[in-house]
Amino acid sequence: MKKHTINYIIAFLLGILITSIVFYESNFFDKDKIIVKEISAEILKGESEIVAVNNQGNGLIGNVNVEISDGDGKILINTNPFVEPDTQYSAITAVKVAENFTNVNLDNKNIIFDFDIGLKGNETGLIGGPSAGVAMTIATIAAIEGKIPKKSIVMTGTILPDGKIGWIGGIIEKGQAAVDLGKQKFLIPKGQDDIKYYEKQVTKKYLKNSIIYTTKYIPKELNVIDYFNEKFLSVKEVETINDVANEVF
Repeated sequence: MKKHTINYIIAFLLGILITSIVFYESNFFDKDKIIVKEISAEILKGESEIVAVNNQGNGLIGNVNVEISDGDGKILINTNPFVEPDTQYSAITAVKVAENFTNVNLDNKNIIFDFDIGLKGNETGLIGGPSAGVAMTIATIAAIEGKIPKKSIVMTGTILPDGKIGWIGGIIEKGQAAVDLGKQKFLIPKGQDDIKYYEKQVTKKYLKNSIIYTTKYIPKELNVIDYFNEKFLSVKEVETINDVANEVF
């Protein structure tokens, strides 16, 4: 009799324990549950400034515009001016990150990206997908939330699927473009405040009837923040799209 009583008590206690665990786990996952919102407006538009490098190695600033309309989930890019092939992948990543940031579902929308960087003559801009990623993401967020990024701030960086900002090239050229247009702040990927570059050094040696020129490239290091502070441009490192959004909106 006592044995049966003990078994009943043990079973009762196990039942309470299992119920408590199930209740705890269901509440735990409810806390992390994401409610996805739908967009009812027919057309949404947004923009962000973008920094590029032309075929002469100079930085220039233009706009990336995005239009969101009813559709079936297409992500399209206007290829005038020419954009590098990997821009399509960056566009897809930018849209997904913007969806996660805003908790909005764009599966029933078409998204069109359009670049306007004001090229002249035979000048071409290197609109590389990686370096355009952050600007494309911000433009999409701006369209969804009806916001306008601050014109005093420019940014550069790749966008990764988890929302982190990846490294790019041409920081000095892009920063100089920001200086030339009187921008106040330049956002760069975290960890790229110190860059290495090579300084061209030419020496010449005189012989009896000729001169021999020798060219060397000397490795140098430069702190981007200090360099542009002297040009009255504030440079700030950003690690995630949340960091960028907090700066530009």
